[in-house]
Amino acid sequence: MKKIVTILSLALLLNASEETCYTVQLASASNSPNNLEIINNGNYPDNCRLMTIGNNIAMRCGCYDKLSTAGTSLFNLQKDYKEAIIIKTYKNRFDTKNKLKKDIVSPFKETPTILAAAPQEIINEEPVMQVTVEESVSENALTLNQAIEKLKSNNLEIQGATYDISAAKADEYIAEGNHWGKLDFIQDVARSNDAGNVFGFKLSSREASFGDFGFAEFSLPSTPEEGAALLATQPDDLNYPDDRNYFQSKLKYEVPLFAGFQISSYSEIMASMTKMKTLDKQQIINEKIYELRKSFYDMALIKSSTKNLKVILNNILKLEDMTKSMISVGYAKNVDLLEVKAKKGNVERLLGQMKSNEKLLYHYISFLLNEKVTEIRPPKTSVLMPKASNDEILKNNLDIQKASTGLEVRKSMVDVSQANYYPKVGAFAELSTADNSFLGNAADHRAYTVGARLTWNIFNGGIDESKLEKSQLEHLKTQTQVQLARAGIELQIQKIRTEIATYDEEIISLEKELTLANEIYINYEGRYKEKLTSMSNVIIKQSEQIEKILQLQMVKNKRNERIFALEKIANGEIHD
Repeated sequence: MKKIVTILSLALLLNASEETCYTVQLASASNSPNNLEIINNGNYPDNCRLMTIGNNIAMRCGCYDKLSTAGTSLFNLQKDYKEAIIIKTYKNRFDTKNKLKKDIVSPFKETPTILAAAPQEIINEEPVMQVTVEESVSENALTLNQAIEKLKSNNLEIQGATYDISAAKADEYIAEGNHWGKLDFIQDVARSNDAGNVFGFKLSSREASFGDFGFAEFSLPSTPEEGAALLATQPDDLNYPDDRNYFQSKLKYEVPLFAGFQISSYSEIMASMTKMKTLDKQQIINEKIYELRKSFYDMALIKSSTKNLKVILNNILKLEDMTKSMISVGYAKNVDLLEVKAKKGNVERLLGQMKSNEKLLYHYISFLLNEKVTEIRPPKTSVLMPKASNDEILKNNLDIQKASTGLEVRKSMVDVSQANYYPKVGAFAELSTADNSFLGNAADHRAYTVGARLTWNIFNGGIDESKLEKSQLEHLKTQTQVQLARAGIELQIQKIRTEIATYDEEIISLEKELTLANEIYINYEGRYKEKLTSMSNVIIKQSEQIEKILQLQMVKNKRNERIFALEKIANGEIHD
């Protein structure tokens, strides 16, 4: 008798499965005139039906045998109906020969026909899927190319590097300016009763007279004795002059004619430093683009993994619904349902982690762009392998370019040290006027001076020789560092290429393993329906499925990061 009951229950379950379908429920409410009027105000597709389920009314669209087909319909309808969900119901609710035409309304103009409630032994009319697998992206979502343009103009580190270049250019102009000498205006103002100063003031202003020598205090001698007395006289006008003001205005121009190539060498050094700062800025740009691209592709992988996890969650919800139905006929136990719910909680936890990682990525992207970013358009999860050769990469590499620029600086420093062996030649010219008042009789009191000077060090204890030797050694050392940098970067390129090839093989293997895990899970789900395996085995196979998804995401992340690192080494010149 017990076997007969079991067989009948199983037959009832299978028959019910054949007479049920998945539908998209757009709205539901208690059966009242007010709620009916609210639903009547909506526009719905032609395949929608107004149904009475017990004491409730519901608007449901489509009757699908496959959950995936219902999921596609849900994705399309959720654009206009945000609260849409998938419901498992009886097919006869959509049977047109059992329904009045007024049940097919868009919008409703008449009171819906009240249908008898369907038996609830097997069908529990609750949502079997509350998760939308695909997420829509708005047209205003930020693309990767748009983000890169914003990065170049908004990123604070890049702006700081731009200021460094401007400062280096200013140093370059300073070095160049030494070629042109300098022009100074000098204004002296003084007042003194010092005999030497007062006499000098009068000579400078071209106003000195014989009276300033004390000639008023003596006469021409007529005898040798008077001559001797005259020479011994100390005139007060000369030794004790009155106070005098002094104003001298002078323009003075000094220019180096030859400095042993020192000025030109310093100019070359400053030009090289400007080039170095420009390379530094480009390196920062490449670094930030690398971080931005990696963030975008990480987001794409998170979206892909989230999509896969949502598919698994939908399968779990379907499995949960099936388990409830089997429990109702005694064909499954409550512990089976608890196992399903535990696994559902695990997947929901993973989805929560994905959501948190997504938020963190948005925060980091906002930091890079120096503005709030709330939505991006993720690129494809797969990044193409660059096709550039090692020689092309080395040619574009910024570290090698910086090392070569440093070598140019060292060569210029050798020239600076050699300049100490050459003479220094300079010239100057002065134009001045002086008076006891500011610019008084300036035209009459004008004066000029021109001249040149040569300075040539003969001996300084061997200091110049030591400086030159040190500069030459530093130049040789920098040459070695350039060669070392090239060899090290070439080794790094080979290492990255090997890692990418390894990840490619691992991705192919994991994709095959994931496909197998999906098929195994579907097989075990079917076997559970036939009571050929336990719920624990179904959950184990689903865990393996989730594990493969997460492993695949991690390996794709690592592969993308290595490709971005290779592009960064090549100065970003190998994008496909």
